[in-house]
Amino acid sequence: MRRFRANAPMLGLLLSLSCLITPPGAAAGKDYNTQSRFPITLSVTNQCNNEMVTFTGELHVASHRQDNRDGSTTYTAHINYSNAHGIGGTTGLTYVFGSNSQSITTFPAGTSEFYRYSQRQTMRLVSEGSDPNQHITFLMEYVYDQAGFHITLYDFEVDCNPH
Repeated sequence: MRRFRANAPMLGLLLSLSCLITPPGAAAGKDYNTQSRFPITLSVTNQCNNEMVTFTGELHVASHRQDNRDGSTTYTAHINYSNAHGIGGTTGLTYVFGSNSQSITTFPAGTSEFYRYSQRQTMRLVSEGSDPNQHITFLMEYVYDQAGFHITLYDFEVDCNPH
């Protein structure tokens, strides 16, 4: 198993997905469920061979908003990719990209400015050729409070599995 630290493009992807969650609105006191699908084009570096792979597919987001008894609001989102296929920029190999993410954001009572966000994500990049497959898992936590904005990345691992 190889361990990597998050690189700038990977963190950019992760932070952009976190923006899919919005702060509480004016209609407090109810629970809401939403389902959304978006076409995507995404470039990802296979950390196992340093090949840039460009994908097209669909991003599926299922979210739930819950107003809690203590006055706080919690958003839960499940994000996955559907039919994401790509081509390696160096080898021309075909890849399949799969990812599943669960995130939870909590806004304390009386504010939409401060929050705590955690995300657990698994990503799999599978080569349909002889190049190694990539499996990434991590847990990330964002906190925005009176002290400022903090990001902590836990257990970021890349596992390269040869065919």
